[in-house]
Order: sequence, then C-alpha cells, then structure tokens
Amino acid sequence: MFPVRTLAFLVSTATALPAIAQTAAAPGKGTQPPPSAATAPAPSQPQTKVLIPESDAAAANSPAESNDPLLSVPPMPKGKTTLVGGQVHNIDQIRNRMDLDSFGGGHMRVHFDERTHFYRDGVATTQLAIRKGDRVYVDTMLDNTRVFARNVRVNTGVTAANASGQIERFDPRSGSLTLRDRIAARPVTFMVDQNTNLIAEKNSGVNAVTRNDLRPGALIAVKFAPSGNRGIAREISVLAMPGSVFTFVGRFTNLDMRGLVSVDNQSDQKNYDIRFDPVQARPSKSIAVGSSVIVKATFDGRNYQAQSIEVQ
Repeated sequence: MFPVRTLAFLVSTATALPAIAQTAAAPGKGTQPPPSAATAPAPSQPQTKVLIPESDAAAANSPAESNDPLLSVPPMPKGKTTLVGGQVHNIDQIRNRMDLDSFGGGHMRVHFDERTHFYRDGVATTQLAIRKGDRVYVDTMLDNTRVFARNVRVNTGVTAANASGQIERFDPRSGSLTLRDRIAARPVTFMVDQNTNLIAEKNSGVNAVTRNDLRPGALIAVKFAPSGNRGIAREISVLAMPGSVFTFVGRFTNLDMRGLVSVDNQSDQKNYDIRFDPVQARPSKSIAVGSSVIVKATFDGRNYQAQSIEVQ
C-alpha cells in the first residue's frame, strides 16, 4: 500500500498535467498561429432568401397546375361567329375595346384581350397596330353581355381582298361587274378579264360557269386585287343562281311560324334563312327549334323559298 503522502503527490501531478499541456501548446507572444482553412471564418457575404409559404411550396411541387381565376386567361366563348365590317371610330388600348362604324350602318363596341388574333394585310400583329380610321373585318362572338373579337383583320388595300354578295349588273363587253357586298352593304365594282377564274361551287346548282352566267341576282364570292373602288377579279365562285333548287340538311336554329326558318346546314356549316308558306310547305311533323330537317328550297334571286320541309 502507498503512503498517504505518496497518494497526495500522485493526485496533484495528474491534476497539473492538462494545464502544462495547454501552456506548452500556446504560442509565444511574437509568433502567429498558422492559418487553418477549417477554422478560418468565411468572409461575410450578403444573402437573399425567398420565403415561400408552405401552401405555395406544396402547390409548386404538386403535378396538378392551379388556375388563378383572377390571373388566368378565360376560355374562348362558345358559339358561332359573326363577321362584321367597319371603320375604327375609336380604340382604347387601356380598356381593350374599340368602337366601329359598321359598313351596314350603326355603331358597335367590340372588346378584345389576349385571346384575340390581330392581322394587318394578312400578317399577324398586335392590337397596337390598330389605328383610328382603319377598315377592319372582325369575327365577333357573344361573351356574356359584351361583343368579343375573336379575330381582327385590317385591310389597307395593298393586298388581295375578298367580297361576297349579289350581282347587281354586269357588262360582258367592258367586263365591269357591280356587286352588292353583304358586309359593306354598298356596291363594289371590279373588272372581269380573260384571266379571271370562274368556279361553280358544289351546291350552286350549275356544273360550269361562263361569263354569261354572271347575271343579276346570282350570289357570288370574289377574290380580287383592290385598286380604289375598282379592282381586277382573280377568282369568282358562283354560290347560287336564280331558279336553282337546293337541299338543306340540318337543324332549325330559328323558327317563325309566320313563314321564316333558319337552318344550320351540315354540308357547309353555314346558317341559311329560308322562307316558307305555312299552308303549301306544310311540315311532315311538328317542328321546333332544334328539330332535324331536310328542306328543299328554290333560290329566286333574293330569297330561298321552301318547297317542302321533312322532319326526321
């Protein structure tokens, strides 16, 4: 066994060893400690942190996209389009609307947004290219209670244009043809020469077209290169000749038992107004809006007159 004094010496020696080790490891006053990459603090740099709410972060990681009703573009309105021609009376680029003086008379306010396509002489453009005084053709749709523009086409008269309507008169010698345009509701005069291509549409009631078929009352569509109010017709398509018989297959979109119906024709996806005599052209069954029908009608130069109405 160790004496008491020896035990006390050993305890004091063990207590002093850590202090001696720390003193030996401490550098002197005139020396600098070696740099250490592990212990040297990194230089302070400004940092920007984007705080994302948990709900937004979860939505960002979710495969399903969320549509904000206030920011997302609404879907295109459903329904048929109506072509309107006119001159821009005023355009508001802030409220996204313009006022038109219709060629047929009257005024119309049309709205547009990101869904609207704009064209200037056939070239895609933006709403900033529309100016006061421009002649435009607008494909309009009803969007709730306002008129919405699906397409806006500006025609400056430097490229080929289209017109459709009814022939008022035609002079075979000079080639001058006057057309009552269905959009402008005013006469349009152009020239027919030996290079004008004459085409008979499928449901026109004729197999071939000559200059002698360009008679007053015929419905035609014209592609021409404008030059003021006169141009040279490049192509004339005959849509209907007076006396021709047509068969319309589709559904009633409008019904007036006093003698007028509208048929959404399946063959060309167009809507036709057809007059009928309630006594002579008596339907085979009761009719209503939405009824599937077959209507045989004669074009008299002004209107389609129903000869028979068959309800399917």
